[in-house]
Amino acid sequence: MSDHRAHYRLSQLPEVSDTLRRLRWVLYGLGFSTLTSGAWIAGLSIEMYELSQSLALLSVIWIIRIMVRLFLQPLAGSLIDRSEHSRAVWMAYFFSGWLGILCALWIAWRGASVLALLVVVTGFQVFESVSSPGLQKLIQLLLPKQALNRFNGRRLAISRSAAIAGPALGAELLAKTGSIVALIALFALAQIFLGWGSLRSRVVGPRVSTQHPTLYAVLKDGWHYAGTRKDLVAIFVLAATASGGWRMIEILVPALSHATVFGTGLTGPAYSMSAVGSIGMGWVLSRYQRDYPIRWILLSQLVNMIPFALFVLTPTPLGIIMAVLVTGMNADFHDVVVSTYLQKTVPHEYYGRTSSTYRTILAIGALPVVVATWLHIIPTIAVASYVSLALLGLGGIVVWRMLRSADASCSFTISK
Repeated sequence: MSDHRAHYRLSQLPEVSDTLRRLRWVLYGLGFSTLTSGAWIAGLSIEMYELSQSLALLSVIWIIRIMVRLFLQPLAGSLIDRSEHSRAVWMAYFFSGWLGILCALWIAWRGASVLALLVVVTGFQVFESVSSPGLQKLIQLLLPKQALNRFNGRRLAISRSAAIAGPALGAELLAKTGSIVALIALFALAQIFLGWGSLRSRVVGPRVSTQHPTLYAVLKDGWHYAGTRKDLVAIFVLAATASGGWRMIEILVPALSHATVFGTGLTGPAYSMSAVGSIGMGWVLSRYQRDYPIRWILLSQLVNMIPFALFVLTPTPLGIIMAVLVTGMNADFHDVVVSTYLQKTVPHEYYGRTSSTYRTILAIGALPVVVATWLHIIPTIAVASYVSLALLGLGGIVVWRMLRSADASCSFTISK
């Protein structure tokens, strides 16, 4: 059996290498898109604050992005499953790109305003709810299972490398030009490039005959399929608690970096360490060619609690940098491993709805934290620290119970 498998893998190597070469446009496009997205979001935050002088308004950006994902992501998943020639993917990218160009021209003509920028954010997020999971399904259709680990690891390393430079590029361009137009236009061009690549891939997948789905029907389909598999239930439940903890830490870092005890110089190193951790994780995952045990996904939540608990007990600059480093590694570990796991184990005809249900759960988990911050229910750094630890701890309890209830004969690994 082992000789047969070895022969099979060796016979597939030329095909895998050729497919990976043909998908280089995905890596280039995602790198360009991540770079320009980071630049655009950084410039957006600066521009919004200059226009409104309100920190509370900045959380509106997150609320809009989460609400769009919450209500449209399930419908987007159904649309992806019903799109036989991946039409939904390339159309979403093209529409996003053309929307960005039109909005950039409008702002160049009439000037930036809070309303115009919120329209751009909403539009980009609407199309991203289709394009992002749609691209993951396109990769699932094009790549054999044995190539997914390497490809998704490279994707993480490249995108997070671009994420380091993105915010700095956005701040620099905004300072040099005095306008956010260039940042919007660059991100729009990245979307058009990904749309062009999706269109020319000409992938054909199985089509689902569902007609006129409702939000409830799509969520019901996604939950029904997940409910038949204990591994997906574990991933979905953990996502709800972990997402809130990750988002709370993202809010906590800038607040801590502006606190007198730390100094404003902490922001750059903290975010850089998060990206460095992600790049290192991507490098490791790209070289791991075997299937990911589901226990890895669950146990990483327990690992994530250790540095953050130390930071809460002894708050120091080194403590928060280590907490953000491990959090960045774990968040992107989940991104790659969960994406790869779903691509390998979920049938093509269910992938769009299942992955969209997962992304909806991530939004549900993050929404209370963002809204509570916006309403000043979480008013101080100390409270925010304990909320983060409580959310991560809740995820740890969920993980512990699931691991204890797992049948010893079922290691939650991908079936061959």
